[in-house]
Amino acid sequence: MKKIINNPSDFVEESIQGLVLSHPDIYSFATDNQRVIKRTFKAKNKVGIVSGGGSGHLPVFTGYVGKGMLDACAVGSVFASPSVDQIASQFVMVITAMVFCVY
Repeated sequence: MKKIINNPSDFVEESIQGLVLSHPDIYSFATDNQRVIKRTFKAKNKVGIVSGGGSGHLPVFTGYVGKGMLDACAVGSVFASPSVDQIASQFVMVITAMVFCVY
């Protein structure tokens, strides 16, 4: 099976940008990190839930961001975990009273 990739080194960024541009009602970028996706509308009166992972075949963890699910997701490189900066960024984005981290 063939894949359509413009430039392999841009794969993760282009995938994330495509999600945010096609679903602005669900996704938005963290203000300090383009590899962190957050809910467009911050949830209130609930524990913030965050997760993340690498982008082996696609940034699959981004699909769990939305109403009733994750509040933010840190996206790592292909077959690599998110960086410490990405993980810290998502905590700051969703802080309510408490944050539950699932990795």
